[in-house]
Amino acid sequence: MGRQIKIKQIDWAYIAGFLDGDGSMMAQFKNRNDTPRGWRILPGIRFYQDTRNEKTLFWVKNKIEMGHIYRRKDGMTELRLEGWKQVLVLLENIKPYARFKKNRVDLLLKIAKLVNDKKVEDLTIKEKDKIADLIWKLKEANYQSGSKKFSKSREEIKRIIGI
Repeated sequence: MGRQIKIKQIDWAYIAGFLDGDGSMMAQFKNRNDTPRGWRILPGIRFYQDTRNEKTLFWVKNKIEMGHIYRRKDGMTELRLEGWKQVLVLLENIKPYARFKKNRVDLLLKIAKLVNDKKVEDLTIKEKDKIADLIWKLKEANYQSGSKKFSKSREEIKRIIGI
Protein backbone atom coordinates (compact mmCIF):
# COMPACT_ATOMS: atom_id res chain seq x y z
CA MET A 1 0.00 0.00 0.00
CA GLY A 2 2.66 2.55 1.02
CA ARG A 3 6.05 3.21 -0.49
CA GLN A 4 8.90 0.98 0.54
CA ILE A 5 11.89 2.46 2.34
CA LYS A 6 15.15 0.60 2.00
CA ILE A 7 16.43 0.15 5.52
CA LYS A 8 17.52 -2.95 7.37
CA GLN A 9 14.91 -5.08 9.12
CA ILE A 10 16.80 -4.66 12.38
CA ASP A 11 16.27 -0.90 12.08
CA TRP A 12 12.51 -1.41 11.57
CA ALA A 13 12.56 -3.61 14.67
CA TYR A 14 14.35 -0.88 16.64
CA ILE A 15 11.85 1.76 15.44
CA ALA A 16 8.94 -0.51 16.44
CA GLY A 17 10.47 -0.94 19.89
CA PHE A 18 10.97 2.81 20.20
CA LEU A 19 7.29 3.37 19.31
CA ASP A 20 6.27 0.66 21.80
CA GLY A 21 8.13 2.46 24.56
CA ASP A 22 8.21 6.17 23.74
CA GLY A 23 5.58 6.71 21.09
CA SER A 24 1.90 7.17 20.47
CA MET A 25 -0.61 6.63 17.67
CA MET A 26 -3.85 8.49 17.12
CA ALA A 27 -6.65 9.32 14.72
CA GLN A 28 -8.02 12.79 15.38
CA PHE A 29 -10.70 15.02 13.97
CA LYS A 30 -9.07 18.23 12.75
CA ASN A 31 -11.00 21.35 11.81
CA ARG A 32 -10.62 22.29 8.14
CA ASN A 33 -12.06 25.34 6.41
CA ASP A 34 -11.43 23.85 2.96
CA THR A 35 -13.92 20.99 3.31
CA PRO A 36 -17.73 21.21 3.21
CA ARG A 37 -18.08 19.39 6.53
CA GLY A 38 -15.37 21.52 8.24
CA TRP A 39 -13.14 18.66 9.45
CA ARG A 40 -11.03 15.68 8.40
CA ILE A 41 -9.64 12.59 10.07
CA LEU A 42 -5.91 13.05 10.67
CA PRO A 43 -3.77 10.08 11.67
CA GLY A 44 -0.65 10.72 13.68
CA ILE A 45 2.34 8.89 15.06
CA ARG A 46 4.62 10.51 17.62
CA PHE A 47 7.98 9.52 19.03
CA TYR A 48 9.02 11.36 22.21
CA GLN A 49 12.41 11.95 23.75
CA ASP A 50 13.96 14.27 26.28
CA THR A 51 15.58 17.05 24.25
CA ARG A 52 18.95 16.13 25.78
CA ASN A 53 18.64 12.77 23.97
CA GLU A 54 16.96 13.98 20.77
CA LYS A 55 19.68 12.52 18.50
CA THR A 56 17.71 9.27 18.50
CA LEU A 57 14.74 11.07 16.92
CA PHE A 58 16.95 12.51 14.19
CA TRP A 59 18.32 9.00 13.55
CA VAL A 60 14.76 7.65 13.14
CA LYS A 61 13.75 10.59 10.92
CA ASN A 62 16.78 10.07 8.68
CA LYS A 63 16.15 6.32 8.43
CA ILE A 64 12.47 6.58 7.52
CA GLU A 65 12.91 9.77 5.44
CA MET A 66 9.74 11.40 6.70
CA GLY A 67 8.25 13.31 9.59
CA HIS A 68 9.06 16.57 11.34
CA ILE A 69 11.00 17.27 14.52
CA TYR A 70 9.46 19.63 17.12
CA ARG A 71 11.18 20.90 20.24
CA ARG A 72 8.62 21.55 22.94
CA LYS A 73 8.92 24.18 25.68
CA ASP A 74 8.80 21.48 28.36
CA GLY A 75 12.19 20.01 27.44
CA MET A 76 10.81 17.25 25.24
CA THR A 77 11.34 16.73 21.52
CA GLU A 78 8.89 14.97 19.21
CA LEU A 79 9.16 13.32 15.84
CA ARG A 80 5.71 13.67 14.25
CA LEU A 81 4.33 11.77 11.30
CA GLU A 82 0.96 12.92 10.03
CA GLY A 83 -1.12 11.96 7.04
CA TRP A 84 -2.24 8.62 5.70
CA LYS A 85 0.69 7.93 3.38
CA GLN A 86 3.39 8.47 6.04
CA VAL A 87 1.46 6.56 8.69
CA LEU A 88 0.79 3.63 6.35
CA VAL A 89 4.45 3.33 5.34
CA LEU A 90 5.63 3.29 8.93
CA LEU A 91 2.93 0.94 10.26
CA GLU A 92 3.30 -1.60 7.47
CA ASN A 93 7.04 -1.80 8.06
CA ILE A 94 6.99 -2.00 11.86
CA LYS A 95 3.94 -4.25 12.21
CA PRO A 96 5.93 -7.52 12.42
CA TYR A 97 8.03 -6.10 15.27
CA ALA A 98 5.50 -4.20 17.39
CA ARG A 99 4.81 -5.86 20.73
CA PHE A 100 3.24 -3.69 23.42
CA LYS A 101 1.25 -1.48 21.05
CA LYS A 102 0.56 -4.10 18.38
CA ASN A 103 -3.20 -3.74 18.88
CA ARG A 104 -2.91 0.02 18.25
CA VAL A 105 -0.83 -0.59 15.12
CA ASP A 106 -3.55 -2.95 13.87
CA LEU A 107 -6.35 -0.50 14.70
CA LEU A 108 -4.70 2.46 12.98
CA LEU A 109 -3.88 0.30 9.95
CA LYS A 110 -7.53 -0.74 9.69
CA ILE A 111 -8.64 2.91 9.89
CA ALA A 112 -6.04 3.89 7.29
CA LYS A 113 -7.13 1.19 4.87
CA LEU A 114 -10.76 2.34 5.11
CA VAL A 115 -10.03 6.08 4.86
CA ASN A 116 -6.85 6.41 2.76
CA ASP A 117 -7.36 8.50 -0.39
CA LYS A 118 -11.16 8.55 0.04
CA LYS A 119 -13.46 11.46 0.67
CA VAL A 120 -15.64 10.97 3.71
CA GLU A 121 -18.66 11.73 1.52
CA ASP A 122 -17.82 8.65 -0.61
CA LEU A 123 -17.79 6.24 2.35
CA THR A 124 -20.80 4.03 2.96
CA ILE A 125 -22.68 4.18 6.26
CA LYS A 126 -21.21 0.76 7.10
CA GLU A 127 -17.66 2.04 6.45
CA LYS A 128 -18.30 5.19 8.51
CA ASP A 129 -19.66 3.10 11.37
CA LYS A 130 -16.59 0.83 11.24
CA ILE A 131 -14.24 3.84 11.20
CA ALA A 132 -16.03 5.41 14.19
CA ASP A 133 -15.76 2.13 16.14
CA LEU A 134 -12.07 1.74 15.26
CA ILE A 135 -11.31 5.34 16.32
CA TRP A 136 -13.09 4.68 19.62
CA LYS A 137 -11.15 1.45 20.19
CA LEU A 138 -7.87 3.27 19.48
CA LYS A 139 -8.84 5.96 22.01
CA GLU A 140 -9.67 3.25 24.57
CA ALA A 141 -6.32 1.54 23.98
CA ASN A 142 -4.50 4.85 24.38
CA TYR A 143 -6.27 5.69 27.64
CA GLN A 144 -6.50 2.29 29.34
CA SER A 145 -5.34 3.74 32.63
CA GLY A 146 -8.44 5.93 32.84
CA SER A 147 -6.28 8.88 33.88
CA LYS A 148 -7.46 11.07 31.00
CA LYS A 149 -10.93 11.84 29.76
CA PHE A 150 -11.82 11.30 26.11
CA SER A 151 -12.29 14.51 24.21
CA LYS A 152 -15.26 13.04 22.36
CA SER A 153 -17.78 10.37 23.28
CA ARG A 154 -18.43 7.36 21.05
CA GLU A 155 -21.80 8.87 20.07
CA GLU A 156 -20.19 12.21 19.26
CA ILE A 157 -17.62 10.48 17.01
CA LYS A 158 -20.44 8.75 15.14
CA ARG A 159 -22.40 12.00 14.83
CA ILE A 160 -19.34 13.88 13.53
CA ILE A 161 -18.57 11.22 10.94
CA GLY A 162 -22.16 11.31 9.72
CA ILE A 163 -23.89 8.28 11.15
